[in-house]
Amino acid sequence: MSMSDKALYGKACRSCGYFKLCGGCKTVNCLILRCMNGEKFESLTFPREICIYSDFCLRSSTYKNFSKVLLKQASSLNVKKFSIPTKFLPAISLNNKRSWFWPFLKHEVVVVRLLDLINNRKMRNNIIENGINNYLGFDGKVIISTIMLDEILNNLQVGNFIKIIKAIKPDAVMSLDTYTYIDDPLIISWKQTIRAVKNVTFLLEKCEMLREMLS
Repeated sequence: MSMSDKALYGKACRSCGYFKLCGGCKTVNCLILRCMNGEKFESLTFPREICIYSDFCLRSSTYKNFSKVLLKQASSLNVKKFSIPTKFLPAISLNNKRSWFWPFLKHEVVVVRLLDLINNRKMRNNIIENGINNYLGFDGKVIISTIMLDEILNNLQVGNFIKIIKAIKPDAVMSLDTYTYIDDPLIISWKQTIRAVKNVTFLLEKCEMLREMLS
């Protein structure tokens, strides 16, 4: 759907409160647009009290102030860029030794999942006690990936992530993952982007080990 004189529930795009955040109703799958048109999605936009888009709803009392704060934060972002020289980063499962390829194929780096460490306390304690390289029988670099289910990410605190990093002592880590979807309004993507930057900033401020990795 392109920009038109009648977009969200009959409003002209340029007079819509979302215009500066989305540039127009560009996808017919936007759940806010569909809600405004009378469609309800149970556990997502209905019932209204648990709607996951309540902060972004034009009908809510919090939207006006929330959108102003978010736009101000977005305009002040200043991010440094870092690069990883390795072109191929194979990801393995800590819980499945069949994915441990190094007895048969030599490689300098492997990626392990933070989710495996969170879900298996016994294994995590074993790794903390003996070291992740000894646990894996791998003499290369180990990177922790934070890609996982959105629901777990929403409830994972950066402070708890730092505790795991300090205990496991990997060679490198990803910042906590965030997520965006094409059928979400772009204001949500901006919120997730700002959250990602804040996570990185907090990690570097609170975790000396990470600062040493980047020095």
